[in-house]
Amino acid sequence: MPLAKPPGIEADAFKSAKWDELTQGRGFARSDAPQLSMLCEWYKVADAAMEELESFNGQTAYTSESGELRPFPQVATLKSASSEIRALSKQLGLT
Repeated sequence: MPLAKPPGIEADAFKSAKWDELTQGRGFARSDAPQLSMLCEWYKVADAAMEELESFNGQTAYTSESGELRPFPQVATLKSASSEIRALSKQLGLT
């Protein structure tokens, strides 16, 4: 029997689809549900950051009022999400 989706995952189309993708054909324990939920959340964060970066026409930085070139905050968000995705995937034994 597949691992039941938590209500917060089931209520969100993106996270629900990611849950299905991650759990398909795998035998996770109920105790894995919190890590899987966090993994789905971080995938959604990463997806949102990538979509926002794409809306900047390929730019990843902007010039501040003081004239400094600064990366868009979405770059740091994507970096954090990627790190969390790797760590959670490793904890869950996903490749």
